[in-house]
Amino acid sequence: MTDSPCLWSGQNTLPQPCSPGTGPRCSLRTPARTSWPAPHPGRHNGVVSSSPQHPAPAPTDLSGTDVEDLALYREKFRRRLPESLDELHGPTQGVVELPLHMAWSGMTSYDLGKPRQRMGLYRTVLHEGLRDDLPCYLNQGLLLQLWPVLRTLVGRSVRSAWEDAFPQLASRIRAAA
Repeated sequence: MTDSPCLWSGQNTLPQPCSPGTGPRCSLRTPARTSWPAPHPGRHNGVVSSSPQHPAPAPTDLSGTDVEDLALYREKFRRRLPESLDELHGPTQGVVELPLHMAWSGMTSYDLGKPRQRMGLYRTVLHEGLRDDLPCYLNQGLLLQLWPVLRTLVGRSVRSAWEDAFPQLASRIRAAA
């Protein structure tokens, strides 16, 4: 194995076990949770569909604690961002195995030749990946290509963190429209 911190190599990636105690990237983590206020009686049940044309309304009835929690949740994604999209040198083909700290629920193996799996991999890495994971599993060209659809599949906090930091992502939306 090379000195690369990435768990993939070459065109086809092979599963690489990730076990506790083998380094900071392999520690098992539980995703952070944010508490949200319960829906008010007489209003919708808290499930609001949204799209770029019809974004979900921002919560306006958050307590001070909830606002702090939301700010911390958003900051979590901002801190993980690479300095530049040029750092994203992940695979563009083959099968990628994600370690447990990212794929803690659901699929762990993604075939980049299958569009739905490719989109699922990027969504999972954007939500669950740590700072060191992003350059290993995301590819700048693929991210730019997928972003107009991918941005509708990720949460508002992830979407705003990436688009605020990298204007070229936001410009892809305008170009796709």
